[in-house]
Amino acid sequence: MLVNDLDLEVESPSGQVYKGNVFGGGQSITGGSADDTNNVEMVYIEAPETGEWKVTVRSSQLPPVWNGGNQDFALSVVGNVNKKFVDLAAQNLSVRATDAAEGDAVPIVFDLANLGNLPALNVQWHLNILDELGQLHERLGQGFVDIAPRSGVRIYANWTAVRGQFTIKAVPNPFLSIAEES
Repeated sequence: MLVNDLDLEVESPSGQVYKGNVFGGGQSITGGSADDTNNVEMVYIEAPETGEWKVTVRSSQLPPVWNGGNQDFALSVVGNVNKKFVDLAAQNLSVRATDAAEGDAVPIVFDLANLGNLPALNVQWHLNILDELGQLHERLGQGFVDIAPRSGVRIYANWTAVRGQFTIKAVPNPFLSIAEES
């Protein structure tokens, strides 16, 4: 019996369960028993079905508590794998402030982009004017938008110039209310 034995199990979108190292005809087949002989297990499927697959690594026997009571492992997935995620970014910030005098309207344009492959719904955004110390001087704009996958939304605003040096910062998802890819 293998010490620190871990068992690999992969479930297809239609519910077929493949256990690690159970093969027939050169690829994984359903059924069979968990492998308690080898410390490296794999599932190989020549033509996997489309959809979400579930991968489970189980321990048939944990190491002693003095050893942490858990077992580290590595998992590798190879193939045409698409992780579903939202990834928000502010891009293409443009400020037309050439020779702006105090009181002049300064046009600001930026894009809120969703670089992920899931829709980003009800995305909150802020357009902030920061002072020389990086502190909020003025919240120039805020709102909510929906952004399709791998797409963007253009936002327009105007700022009335005042004396001083300022930084303009567009912030998508300021309160991190939408889980994003890191």
